[in-house]
This record gives sequence, C-alpha cells and structure tokens, in this order.
Amino acid sequence: MTVVLLPDEDIGGASVDALAKTFGPPLAHHRTGRPWILGDTGHEPCRFFESAQTVTAVIGPHRTEHCAAPPAIETVIPGAPWVFVSEPGGMRARGDLSAARRVHWTRWRGTVLVSDRADRLAGLAGRPLDPGRVALALCASVPSWPLGLSSFWSGVHTTRPDECLTVSGGGVTLARWWRAPEQNLSLEDTAGRLRTALEDSVRARADGADHLSCDISGGLDSMSLAYLLHSLALPFSAFSSFSADSGNADMAWARRALADLAGVDHSALVSFSETSSAFAACTRAAGRQSDCDEPLAWRSNYAYVDELARRLGQSYASPVHFNGLGGDELFTFLPGSLHAAWRAGLKGRRRLAARARSMQRWGRRQTREALSESSGLGAQLHRQAEALASPAGAQDPTAVCGWAPPIRVPRLVSEKARRLIRSGLQDVPEDVEPYAATHGHHQVVEGLLFQGAVRRSVNQLFGRAMRWESPFVDDSVLTERLRMVDGTAGPEGVGKPLLSAALHDVVPHDFFSRRDKGEYSNDLYSEFGRRRERVREFFSESALADLGLIDADGIRALIDRGIQQNTDLFDLERITEVERWTRSVM
Repeated sequence: MTVVLLPDEDIGGASVDALAKTFGPPLAHHRTGRPWILGDTGHEPCRFFESAQTVTAVIGPHRTEHCAAPPAIETVIPGAPWVFVSEPGGMRARGDLSAARRVHWTRWRGTVLVSDRADRLAGLAGRPLDPGRVALALCASVPSWPLGLSSFWSGVHTTRPDECLTVSGGGVTLARWWRAPEQNLSLEDTAGRLRTALEDSVRARADGADHLSCDISGGLDSMSLAYLLHSLALPFSAFSSFSADSGNADMAWARRALADLAGVDHSALVSFSETSSAFAACTRAAGRQSDCDEPLAWRSNYAYVDELARRLGQSYASPVHFNGLGGDELFTFLPGSLHAAWRAGLKGRRRLAARARSMQRWGRRQTREALSESSGLGAQLHRQAEALASPAGAQDPTAVCGWAPPIRVPRLVSEKARRLIRSGLQDVPEDVEPYAATHGHHQVVEGLLFQGAVRRSVNQLFGRAMRWESPFVDDSVLTERLRMVDGTAGPEGVGKPLLSAALHDVVPHDFFSRRDKGEYSNDLYSEFGRRRERVREFFSESALADLGLIDADGIRALIDRGIQQNTDLFDLERITEVERWTRSVM
C-alpha cells in the first residue's frame, strides 16, 4: 500500500497532478469535493463511511461487525487497520500499535502531507538522509521512541504508534489515541479475553481472502495459529522450511502437528540452511531502487518469503499467509517483568530473582540495583548515553530489567557514528512517556514494535502478491495481554503459560512442555561461509564509509580473520543490510 492524505485546501491542480504521479490516483474526497486520499491500497481491505460533514476511511483488515458504523479514532479494532478521518477544519490519522501501519508527515509547498511511506514524502519534498538515524540502524536494541521509529530523512516526521495525528489550520498536533489498560487480571482471567481477541484477530485477517495459508515451522507460535485456524474451521494450506542443523528439533514438532491436522495441504520449501539470505545483497548490483523506506529487518528469511509469495501470488488473487511473529514478545517472561514482580511483591519473585542471578551471573548488589531501579525512561536512556561516552563503552548488564535494554553498538562503527548515537540518546526528553506503567509491559510493546517492522517491510516488498499477517501482532490482542498483572509467571514447566491457558482446548498440552527452542545461527554461519569473498568485495566501496559511519577496513579485516562470535555475525548481517539500503537511496 502507498497512499498520501491531503488537507481540505486548494493546493492547485499542478500539485495534485504531481502527487498523483508519485502516489497514484484519488481514492477518496473531502466532503467539499477536494481530493483527500491518493494512491494504491493494494490488497488492503478498505471501507469508507460518509456523513453530511465527515468521511472516515478504515484501511486494513477488519470485520463488518467491528466497523458497522464509523469507528471513533480511539477504537481498538481487531485486524489493526489504519483509521483516517476528514472532518470540518481538518483531518486525523492513526496507524496501529505495532507500527506495521505507520503515519508519516512532512511539509511540501506549504502544505502538510500525510503518508504511510516516509521515502515517498522525502523524495517528493527533497529531504536529505539523516546520518544520525542511519547510525542508529547499525545498532541492536534501539529504543523505539523517539529513536528507532523515527524517519530516515530530516524533515519527515513519524507519529508515535499510540498517538493520533491531527492536521488543522496548517498546523499539526498529536494526542494519545490509546493507553495501556489497567493491569488487574490473573492469568486465568486474562486467558479467556485473550482467546476471544485472538479469534477476532484471525477472522479479521481472513475476511476477503480467496486462500489462507500458515507457517508450520515447528515453533510454538506458528503451530498454535495453525491449530487455531483448524478449530475455527478456516481451511488453509501449510508451508514449512527447516534447518539442516541436526540439533534443531523444529522439524520433529512440525511433523507431529501436521499429523494432528490431517487433511491440511502441506508444502515443504527449501531449507533455511540453503535459502538464508542475510548476505544476499552482496551478490546483486548495488544502487538499485529500494523497495522499502528503511533497511529490512529479519533479512535472512527473505528468500523463504520470496518463494512463498511467488507460489501464492501465482495461484490466487488475494491470498493471506499467517505467521507466528509476536508470540515470544507476548508470552515469554521478559526481564522487565522480574522488576515488576519484585516491586509489587508478587508470589514467586524470589525464585525468579534467583534464576535471573544464576543465568546472568549477577552478584547480589547488581541484583538489588536491577530490581530497585526507579528512574524514568528518559533518565535511563541518558545513562546509556553516558556509558557509551566512557572509554570502555560498556553498558550496565542489569539494565535489561529497565524500561529499555541496553543499546548495543557494533565495535566496527566509527567514532563519528558513536557520537551521533550518543547524541540521539541524550536528546530524548527527560519526561518521555513509556508505553505502559511497568517495565515488563513496556518491554512487551517494544518487542512487538520490532515484529511490526518485520511485517511492514515484508508487506512493502511482497504486498502485491500476498498479505503476510501476524495475528499475535494485533492491537486487540496486545490490549488484552496487558490486562494481566505484570510479573505473573505462571506454573513451572509450562512454556508460554498464558498462551497455553488461552488455547488449552485447541493445542495439545505437551507442546507447551517443550524445553528447547529452534536455533538457526548455524544457518547464518553457513551462508556467510559460502558468500564470504563476496561480502568482503561488497565493502571495497561503502556508502556508510563515505558517510563516516563505519570502519570498512576493520570490517574487511574481521572477514579475513573469520567470525567466531554470534554478536560479530549478527552485527555484520545488520551492517550489510544498512549498507545495501543506504546505497539504494543515496
């Protein structure tokens, strides 16, 4: 999807023509008759409501029963669509809570333009690339707001996912359309509400599709969705791609699920070991036009998704493919929840703290500091900036229990990049609001925002062939999940106990007793080994080095020595993708 929203003002026929050339033809008009929404919604379902004075557009998955009348801007809608409103004196726009459906804006010829695509706005208005934002993209664990979700172009702005943008009288205002609910429910009470939200999320995404398919990877999240689809009597086909690593047990669990789901058509694609595409950019000519308005997340899996999109797009007009993204973030016990459990005095907190001490190798003093931390999000990010300024650049390991886990800066970035990253952290307002009242719930939202970025980039690349949907990454599912008291751990020996309770009559219980998790880093090492010389050659000329952000000589030296640590491998994967993307937009 690519659209632009115009305010209800006379911008001249030549300007409208220029916008239509960039985005597409008019799709909706203000009540005055002036063009409002221009572009192409692709496979996204659309519904327009008109009254005497207003027009409301709902673009994205939704069901008639949830949108029988124009929804209020603050309504949580299963399917998590965009909501746009044209009204006397202005217009409003908001996306979804995972930021898979974002809202950007800029000024062009004196007019505020709003779009889902930052790159189109930047190209139209001639905005320059922001080196500070590119530097942040080289890092891991970048806090989403106001850093990780910001646009890559100076002068193109992004709304926070829980905020609504209002354009009126030539000005822009922002206001919260969503706040985290009060957390006052037990795991058991939350499970019933979560089940309803999951079913609504799946049905909303299934509506209007001429074919449904689902990953059955062997992981708990995708398999849970497959069982849920089966229980809802929604016919679907299944796709799998496994690792050649003999230590990865996902294939055995997937075969067990497929045996249970008799009659489901199943296709096994080439293994991840052969299709891993983290360094595939190094095999193509640099400088081609980018298909996304930011570097791709989850790059290593794109060859699998490409094959999936090709098969579905050739056989169906409006296929929808389900994946299990977001399950880990919603249903595992995150470090911030230990902080919440300790502060609230919840039962089992001492056992959880002892386990964290053992796993993290913390001393008693470090543990006390981690669990007694009381400063705000802004203050914690400022401390991270101070840590980066120290000679060692080391972050406090106990910060994993805070609002924002420590940002990880690759050792191969330049000193200029480190200064830009520190500056970004220092510029965060002291009073920046977290997404929720407790550390664990804030971390849940942060995690879903990363998965929203994955879903966004996949749909930007492959949206004309299929809709790639993540029912866990849904506004209604997140809202219900956050009603459970933060720090609730669930029974011992049960993986993802809230998901287990929600789907207790759908998914076999022993699936939730699995003690291991599929590990795919060996596939990435294998791919790097195959493409090592091409990766080295790829960095013989570097856009990032031209910007002064990386040490290209150091990267080539690392490649020559060979990579021994996962952190170096993951950092190189990320740097390679940012390099590819930066070349494509410069």
